[in-house]
Amino acid sequence: MMANSTDKTDEQTSVTNSAAVDFSHRLADPNLSNSISLVNNIGLMTERANGVLQLLSWHFQRHNADRPSDTTFCIAIDTIMQELDDIKATVSAYCDADIAKERGQS
Repeated sequence: MMANSTDKTDEQTSVTNSAAVDFSHRLADPNLSNSISLVNNIGLMTERANGVLQLLSWHFQRHNADRPSDTTFCIAIDTIMQELDDIKATVSAYCDADIAKERGQS
């Protein structure tokens, strides 16, 4: 029996869902057990995003600067978007851990 495209899609989804990737290397403090670690993690993420924004801003303020390629601008914008996604995921993970902790105490 040949696999159809639906079978292949289901198989790919299953493989994707079963592979849990650890992104803790992106965190300053991968232990999300308290609000201080949350503040530290979010602080570094916002500093990275802000650093890219400052570079872009600096470039646009210089009238005689050589213009970077469109690819460079896209990568810079994508970097900021990824940092924002990381912030959202980190806050969600912290909230999930906090809810689990509360459920364990009750």
